[in-house]
Order: sequence, then structure tokens, then C-alpha cells
Amino acid sequence: MKAQNYLFLLFAVLILSISLVSATLTISSPKLLQTGTAVEITVTSLVDYTISEITASPDPINYKSKTIDFVSPSMPIVLNASIPKIITINYTIQPGFEFDFGQEYPTTLTVKNSSGDQTTQVLSFEETDFCENKGNLGDIDVSIEDITVNGIDGTTVFSDKDTEWYPGEEIEIEVKVDAGNYGLQNIDLEWCLFDADQKKCVMDDTENLEDEDLDDGDDTTGIFKFTITPDDLDPDSTDYELHVRAIGEIDDSDAGVNDGKSTCASEAEDIDIIVGNDFVVLSDIKMSETASCGEEIQITADVWNIGEENQDNVYVVVENSDLDISEQVEVGDIDSFENEDLNLKFSVPKDAKEGSYKLILTVYDENDDVYESEDKGDSIFSRTLKIEGSCNAESVAPKVILTASVESGGQAGKELVVKATLANTGDETGTFVISAENYGDWAELLGIEPAVVTLAKGESKDILLKLLVNEDASGDKTFNIKATPSAQGQELIQPVSVKIDGKQGFKFGITGGVINEGNWYLWGIGALNIILVIIIIIVAIRVAKS
Repeated sequence: MKAQNYLFLLFAVLILSISLVSATLTISSPKLLQTGTAVEITVTSLVDYTISEITASPDPINYKSKTIDFVSPSMPIVLNASIPKIITINYTIQPGFEFDFGQEYPTTLTVKNSSGDQTTQVLSFEETDFCENKGNLGDIDVSIEDITVNGIDGTTVFSDKDTEWYPGEEIEIEVKVDAGNYGLQNIDLEWCLFDADQKKCVMDDTENLEDEDLDDGDDTTGIFKFTITPDDLDPDSTDYELHVRAIGEIDDSDAGVNDGKSTCASEAEDIDIIVGNDFVVLSDIKMSETASCGEEIQITADVWNIGEENQDNVYVVVENSDLDISEQVEVGDIDSFENEDLNLKFSVPKDAKEGSYKLILTVYDENDDVYESEDKGDSIFSRTLKIEGSCNAESVAPKVILTASVESGGQAGKELVVKATLANTGDETGTFVISAENYGDWAELLGIEPAVVTLAKGESKDILLKLLVNEDASGDKTFNIKATPSAQGQELIQPVSVKIDGKQGFKFGITGGVINEGNWYLWGIGALNIILVIIIIIVAIRVAKS
């Protein structure tokens, strides 16, 4: 045989050997169909394959897992290495297996060749839409009509795009439902913020529209309003989707066999959750909207780090130049996607004029720079404080009189009730906080009702103070009742004197002892003994006479 023929034969054997060394695999269908029963794959070389079953979560009723079973061939498949071969893999979806929204349900296909080499490929089912294969009978329609970003705490908006949201912002969604070809009743309108990276709904809610039954061709609108809560989000996820769906029942005799059956339609919108490197904001800001001169104002809020980096030495400044207010509160260190509390108190100047004032709350970093969003929006928030109630410098404080007397009680270990009366003898309305002091060594304060009293001109109100007298208290006791005005004016203090009867019993006969609640049983035993002695004497005398 010629040398070139030997070389050709050797080359052919080498090519055949290479083709038999590795098993290659391509997938003709990228996803398994939830409504299908088989999938086709393409392979080359001498192969055998296995594929594992898919098991869903246990059924909540009978606690049995539902599976998807795959059928493998009973023997290896011999293929010509140069000719690709299509293999059909059959599968059976057991009744009761439910495909949850957003889940792919993967399984692993393993392919082997005659040399024992193998390769694997992950196969998965198509993702379930938000209707979860419920079907759309009657061609109903649902659509996202409008998305409005109201901003963090409903005030500050950091992005110009309705589909770009910052953690902490308040979102409003308008959704329209069209009944389609038939009537629609028992309508549930639902939404879900879907984390496409984590494959799960991180926020969702339902609005029931059962009172809005629709005839064919009619439509209705639902409004969803929610806040993007930072602790519901994953700092590493940025790919989100807003899904909405309408689920109802066909309500039309013309629908035939479909009348009364459930139907569903859904729609989705891509959403960008913006997470920058360094960004700290305020949310859930709470404060009184109205106040009087001299009144103390408290502001509380959550200070959220919605950036990727941990932050050190965060602080907040609250200011208003007209009221000469400038307060700085140290918040401290805040880790990424964590929050700390803000608690601030300040007093309204006593000479402030009535009107509305805007308080500015600014969040600063450790370098004394204002935090800034990716869209160049500063972390600055505002609240309006209205000062009212005739509280400018020329106003007159209300004139009041405070009196008190014992209503009931006065025994050690029992409840003492004192009635105080607050009377407004002036021309101005006033609000007073009622408190008590200097009772701690002989009683415990149980409550004051009411603890805050507002009196118009010429008005008076009774206040009941309840105290629990100590077990060992006795004699003359005193304490003070205070009425503190919420605005300007003098604090009123009314001393109260109380005579407390101690827990003493009564003296008995020649013993000089005391019978009280603690030793009554001893006296009972003594009395019984005396009676027994008398009986014995009487019996002895009668026996002697007889």
C-alpha cells in the first residue's frame, strides 16, 4: 500500500477517535414548554444520556410533592460522528404540578460517550407569566395607564423618568381593566415588583373590585400607591419588573360553557431601581403640622443608607432662618441598605408671628457635603410648620385657676382619688398638660384623666388623679398637682394635703395587743382556747354537784 494511503487511513482513524472522545450537545428548543410533552436535542458520537426529574414544593393540602418525570432510553444510542442525530426526550407533568410566576424549574441533562467522557446541559421550562397560565377567556385586557413618582416620603423626587425609582420613593400606578367580549365580575387587581435577578416578587398587593362588575366592552380603573421599602430590596439587584394583572369571572350567558370561569390578563413594565455608591435619605418624616409660640416640636424620621457603600458620621441639619432655628443631629454610621432613627426636638420662639414656615432638613456626610443622587438630586427635604393661636408677642396668656380636693380613699394600701378643677377666667383659649410630683415616698401614681386639657374662655374641667397608697403609709401627706401651659404663661402648682389612715387594728382588753389583718388568726385561736376553758369549768362544776 502506498505511503499516502497509509497516511490517509491514519488520518481517518484519528478523526474518528477524536469524534468518539467527546460528546457534544446542542439544544434545538431553548426552553421546555409547560404545555408540552417532549423536547428535541441534537447530539453527535456514541452517546447515552440521563436526565433528572423535577420536584415542586409539597402540596399544602396532602403534603405530597408533585413531579415532572423524564423518560430515558433503555440502551445507548449509536450515532455516526459525522452525522448529527435528533433525539426526542419525553416528559410527563403530573396533575397538580403548578408553575409559579417567575420560576424556570431547571433540570440537568447528562450526555456520555463510549470512552466514559460526559458533558452536562441545564434545561429549564419557560418562565410563567404573571397570570400563571390561568388563560384569558373573553379577551379581557389590562394595561398600565400611568406611573407617577411622588418621591421619597411623597415630596422629594430624584429622577425625571417614571420608570427609574429610588429606594424609599412613593409610587402611584394607574391600571385600566377592559372586560373584553363578555361581562366580568369578582375582579381582583394585583401588582408585583419582580426582582428579575433573584426571581421573586419583593413587593406585591391586591385591590378587590368586586363592586365594579363590568358588562362586555366596559372598563374600570384601579390605583395602586406604595413605597419602595429599602429593606425589601437586594443591594446587588438592579433589574426589576412591574407586573399587573386582573383576575375575574366571565359573567355572560352568551359565553356558553365559559360563563362563570376564571379569566386573567397581565402586563409588565421594566423598572430601574437606582442604587448609587453614596446616598443617604430621610423617610417616614413625622412632626406636628401646627404649633403655638414657645411650644416644643419633635421631629422623627428614618435615615436610610440606600447606596452601595457603608457611611460614617452621618448627620442631619434642621433649619429655618425666619424662626432662627438651626439644629444639628448626629446620626452616626449606617451600613448599606440599613437605617438609623432621627429624633430631634426644638422650641418655637415665644415671639414668633403667626403664619406658615418651611423647615429644611438636609443630610450631610462625614466631609460636610450634602448627599447627592445619581441624577444630581440633593438629599434635602422640607416640612411646613404652621404657627397659630394668637401667639405673637402682644398676645395675652390665658388666666386660669387650679383647685383640688380628695374625692375618695385615704387608707394605706388602697386607691386614693383626688379631683382637680382647672378653670379659665381669662379671654384666651389655652392648653395645659397636667402632672403630679412629690408623692414618691408614700404613693404610686396610677393615672391622670385627662392628662391634657384645653379650655376656652370661661370654661372649666375636672381632672381625676389616681394614686395607690403604700402599705406602710400613715399620717399627713402632701403632693403637688401641676398645670403646664403648652404656650407661654406661668406654670400653676396646687399643693394637696391628705390624711392617710395606717393599717392599725384595735386594742383588746388587758393584753394591750393590737388586732390587725396580720395577726387576727392568733387572736381567734386565743379566744377559742378561753371558750374551751370556760366549758370545761362549767362541766366540772355540774359533775361535782351531781
